[in-house]
Amino acid sequence: MRNLAAQTLLPVDTALAVALLVLLLAAATAAAVFRLAPDGSRG
Repeated sequence: MRNLAAQTLLPVDTALAVALLVLLLAAATAAAVFRLAPDGSRG
């Protein structure tokens, strides 16, 4: 029973970790673009 639970939860943990990583990467990219872009290019 415990093995089944572990096998069921592992993909969820992996998906959650990947989603977190993607969010972090997106936030870092957005911050970098925002900082590198000149003020005139916004809007």
